[in-house]
Amino acid sequence: MVYLHLKTTCKEVPISDIIATGQLKFFANLSENSTEFRGQNKERFRFLHNGRLLSEENLKNVDDNNSIRVILLPESKIKKPSTNDDRKKIDSELSQIVAPYKNPEDRRNHGFAHDFALPDHMTKIMKAHPRLVFDSEFISVLQDWYMFRGHCVRNTFKGKEDRGGFKYSNPEFLAVVKELLATIGARYGFSQNEQFRPVQRPGGQQQGAQPITQALLQNALQAALAGVAAAPPTRQAAPPAPVQAQPPALDQQEDEPMQQGYEQQVAQLQEYGFENRELILLALEQTDGNVEAAAELLIDLQS
Repeated sequence: MVYLHLKTTCKEVPISDIIATGQLKFFANLSENSTEFRGQNKERFRFLHNGRLLSEENLKNVDDNNSIRVILLPESKIKKPSTNDDRKKIDSELSQIVAPYKNPEDRRNHGFAHDFALPDHMTKIMKAHPRLVFDSEFISVLQDWYMFRGHCVRNTFKGKEDRGGFKYSNPEFLAVVKELLATIGARYGFSQNEQFRPVQRPGGQQQGAQPITQALLQNALQAALAGVAAAPPTRQAAPPAPVQAQPPALDQQEDEPMQQGYEQQVAQLQEYGFENRELILLALEQTDGNVEAAAELLIDLQS
């Protein structure tokens, strides 16, 4: 038996029954028969365990006496079919974001593997983007640099929704990737304006830097003897593009009404020691404003 937490109530359910029924059918039954979830779109339901969403496969690994929680995705977070144009646009923007980090011979990239392995790596990401809890596939990629590099930097599964579909369904995807690369990259000398442009070698081979020639060495030696530091010619940086005011994101517009009316509960939960306001609001939305149930959910989300 597992403890199944609904919005404000809890009941014991054999985990084998949930597995045998299947998540989608189980959620359909909840939508029809549960007073707390009656009439809800079954596509919005998810199981949450130890702060992570459960897939059908992961559900089989939940042991008896564990607790799982039923949550509802906001309507804006339900995966919608993406068109070819949508995917091409996202891939194009992603290509620009990851351009400085694509050189496989750049030793600075080793820093990403180090930082991704730090104990607080995911804690920082989830604190900044708590709604990623709704996207377990993206979370699994964010946990490992080599998976992240394959899916996001190299974009190995470009245009494929069956693998890496989170790129086309998660509205926060590009923002998270850009922020993560810029934050870690800055520690290891990357610049957001930096571009990797391979230089064509004689014979068709490419390399990432200008080859050292005898003439280049002679010029450097002459400059050193003259007491002048030899410096490569600098390129004039292009002026930054003007920043245009953007309207609020669609998912923010849709979710905003849900966040109203919980100020008293937010203050109470902050007194309990919970600091992330967006995460608090998310928990209150899931529990119809019940402070005790929201506190339990916050503990689950931060575990």
